[in-house]
This record gives sequence, C-alpha cells and structure tokens, in this order.
Amino acid sequence: MSSGIKYKPISQQNDHVDGLAFNHLNTPTNRPNSDEHGKKEAGETVAFLHIPKTAGSSLITILEREFDQRSIFYTNKGINPYDGIEIFKSLNVDEQNSFDLVSGHFARFTLKYIKKSWRAFTILRDPVSHQQSWYYYIASSPTHLEHEKVKNMSFEEWVVERKDSNPQFYHLAELDFDNQLCRTPKAGFDFKGIEDPQYVFDSYKKNINKSLAFVGTQNRFDESLLLLADIFGWETPYYETKNTTQHPGRRETISDELRSIIREYQPLDCLLYDHFSANLERQIASGGEAFKERVQWFKSFKNYKA
Repeated sequence: MSSGIKYKPISQQNDHVDGLAFNHLNTPTNRPNSDEHGKKEAGETVAFLHIPKTAGSSLITILEREFDQRSIFYTNKGINPYDGIEIFKSLNVDEQNSFDLVSGHFARFTLKYIKKSWRAFTILRDPVSHQQSWYYYIASSPTHLEHEKVKNMSFEEWVVERKDSNPQFYHLAELDFDNQLCRTPKAGFDFKGIEDPQYVFDSYKKNINKSLAFVGTQNRFDESLLLLADIFGWETPYYETKNTTQHPGRRETISDELRSIIREYQPLDCLLYDHFSANLERQIASGGEAFKERVQWFKSFKNYKA
C-alpha cells in the first residue's frame, strides 16, 4: 500500500475495551423482533463513530458478535487512527466498499469514500463529565502522548488549556463535508473566539442529524444499547463493568462554579449534547411503560455472563 503501513489481520490486532466489557444472552423472549424494531440491511455499511472517552469502545465487543470479523475495518485497533484512515484511503474502491462495519476514532473520514448505502451512530457524553474523564485518563496513562504535560496540571488548569476545543462537536462536524465554517486550511477546525456558538451549531445540525441513524448518551447507556439493538436488529447486549480509569481523582465532585466554566468553555459540545440528549429522552418516552419495564429488566440482568 502507498502508505507503507500494513493493516493487521483481526487475530493480530490488540484488544482494546474501555470501561465496559460485554456478554450476551440470546433467548426467544429477549431477542428483538426485527420486523418491528429494525434489522441488518443487506449490502449496507454500518459506521460506529467512536468519540474518545464516551464508553464507546465498550461497544466493540457487541459489534464483533454482530459482524463477521473479516468484514470489519478498524481505524484504531492496534494502530494510530491517522494511520488507519490513510490505510483506508489507500484501498481500491471495491475494497473500501467490501466492509460491513467501519469502527473507531475518526471513522467519519471513511464515509466519503464508501459508495454503497451506510448508517452511522455514535455515543455522546455530558461535556463536563467528558472533560473530567479525558483529563484523568491522560493523567493516569504514561504511554499517552500528552501524559508528561498533563500529569503536572490540575484539572482546573486542564479546563483552561482546553478552552474552545469542543472535541465531541469536532468529531461530528466532519460529517458535513461541504460546510467550510470554522474550517482551517488543513481540514481541521478552529473554534476559538466564536461569537455566536448557536449559529455555528445550527449551520451543522441538519447534516449531523441526517447523517446519524442513532445518537445515544453515556448517561442513558442501557437505554441507548437497547434502542441500538432495536434499530439495527442486534442481540440483547448484556455486559459487566470493568477496565475503568483508575486515577483516584476521577470521581471527584466538580463544583458548580467549575461546571459552569466548562460549559462556557465548550459551548458547541454543550449544544450538541443537549440537542441529542433531548432527542433521546423523547425516544425513551415514546416507548412508554413497556420500554421502561424492559430497561428495568435489562438493568437487573445486564451483568449476566453467558
């Protein structure tokens, strides 16, 4: 390949599960009815747009149950995601369209090369919690590129350092391939000093809405998993919690003042999260008592080990 980087077979790639590991139980009583709830569409590509530190990598084991391992392209499983995207770009058209699933950080960049139909989904996290989790993850990860810098910073200093980064919006704004608002010559984004965040968000919102078949939240993770299973016709995703960030400060309570500062410093992430969180709440409410009972049952048995 022109990039000089070889794509590793699945058997040689490193396992990477962050936050949650999943098991599943398949019985006639809990399998979603695909005629009523959704199904896998033959010939389509499903794209999991994994935003870092949103519990998203935990979904990988569910996806690996639902898709043939040979039909999955990972952008960052055992490799740098930038390298993963270059590898995908170096494939011929038939190869690019041969995958049933693309998954990982920056997976959004693969979509402009996929010529067949595709459906994408992602998981968002409350921006305050997201900033806290990202900070403590880097501070407790000696191999992370920013560890040496971040380990000597307080969380408050980190908040100031990351002002206007809007990392979750950054990941999804790329779905609007033609919108040049806030773009830089290198195809990145610069959100510093935006005078009207609502205007910027609104200019991207329609295309983000159109591009995503589903958006869940970490705060409603169980509900999100069940809705995902319904939409895509997947098995019920039982799981157990493990491999969370071990930094002792990761569960520290954030003051109301600092919480307000984070929301002020990450306005686009807040608008994005509030918009899709409200959408999700409406989806949950539309399921009525039946869905509420299903969620409660799932919460009682989600740690089942098959």
